[in-house]
Amino acid sequence: MNLLALILAAEEGAEGHAKEGINKILPQGFELFWGILMFVLLFLLLWKFAFPAIKKGLENRSATIEADLKRAEEAKLEAEELLADYRKQLAGAKEEAAKIIEEGRKTADELKKEILAKAEAEAGEIVEAGRRDVEGAVASAQAEMRRQIADLSVDLAGRILGRELDVTGQQQSIDEFVAELESLEAGK
Repeated sequence: MNLLALILAAEEGAEGHAKEGINKILPQGFELFWGILMFVLLFLLLWKFAFPAIKKGLENRSATIEADLKRAEEAKLEAEELLADYRKQLAGAKEEAAKIIEEGRKTADELKKEILAKAEAEAGEIVEAGRRDVEGAVASAQAEMRRQIADLSVDLAGRILGRELDVTGQQQSIDEFVAELESLEAGK
């Protein structure tokens, strides 16, 4: 029976017996039989068709979740490997940059040394050339001085003796005299 019948029974009051109230709440026997039969039939149909499909869907969903988790873990590992590779490459690039800078410094130092060595060599050559020029000028000046001394000596000797001396004849005597003077100066 339904709820309406219950409400009507309650309105009539408590006049009825307790057994009549229970009979009004409990369904009749054939309704109870058909209800149980339909419940069992519906349960068997669900057991045969719906539960395996639900179970299969849950298993598929579980497998998909596991596969997604596995792919996520693989992606994470791959990302970590890539990060490690990038860090290695970055460290390698830093080391290579440091090597290039160091090689540049070494090259600059070597170039500096070469330029300084060339400059010193050229300065030495210039000094040596200057020295040779000075020595040549000194030798030339000494030769000129000897010639002038010889001329003056001949002229002086000629005046002293009162006669004209042969310049070329006396030149050899003067050269020997000057050589003796130079050897005396060198011996000091």
